[in-house]
Amino acid sequence: WAGVPNYKDFIRAQDSEDIKVLGRGIVDLSELEWHARRTLCFTRCRRVTVDGPVLLGAAHWTAAFFGCEDVTVKNLVIFGYRENSDGIDLVNCTRAQVSRCYIRTGDDAVCIKAMEPPPAVGGRDILVEHCMVWNDKVRALGIAGESRGEIYNIIFRRCTVLHSLADWAAEVGALCVVLCDAGTVHDIVFEQIDVLDERANGINCMLFRDRWSTDTQAGHIRAICFRDISLPKNVSVRLWGYDAAHRVEDILLQNVHMEEAEAP
Repeated sequence: WAGVPNYKDFIRAQDSEDIKVLGRGIVDLSELEWHARRTLCFTRCRRVTVDGPVLLGAAHWTAAFFGCEDVTVKNLVIFGYRENSDGIDLVNCTRAQVSRCYIRTGDDAVCIKAMEPPPAVGGRDILVEHCMVWNDKVRALGIAGESRGEIYNIIFRRCTVLHSLADWAAEVGALCVVLCDAGTVHDIVFEQIDVLDERANGINCMLFRDRWSTDTQAGHIRAICFRDISLPKNVSVRLWGYDAAHRVEDILLQNVHMEEAEAP
């Protein structure tokens, strides 16, 4: 990739079942070249549990799940800093729970995507809760980017965004539903979330197309709820459709308030 040697992902499984990655050990990939390998990668697996390890210096996506079912990620600690060192990516996954994780990353921290087009399952029945996030370069929590299928029934709750520092593009922010492909995202809930430090968009629902787009059409965003959300003062709340046929609609902002908050 870009002239850099690529290696098999460090901990990986494909078309497998009943996988557990447990313990308090440290996996440190800091010495690898950028994009050399992903730290954890599971493809079309069922009943996957990741509990407890510390993952440092990812060269690429840190914990990636593609087309998986019944995923549990908890007590995971991630310290990443490079571009594309996404924290936890759930791509075309069904029935997943992410809880009690601490994530500092140089890209999306916890992200749901549907990169495979229909008839593949887009993404559904996913819960992210009790996580602490520090995002340096892109987004903290949400549905993001190159999503081509249907994503629904996703809940982010009782999380804290310590820092969300990116301000280089319109599609960044702390709590995001942003699509650059033709997917449909609906019935998403963000609730009981504190954003302590945000440099751009505290809330961002946006349809767009860019260099990452595969589809020729924009997507659809509807039925998104933001409830009991605390944001810093003077951040943006962005609701941005693409055109009359591709809209951001049916957005509920309930007890969303801005206040002076001193970031830790």
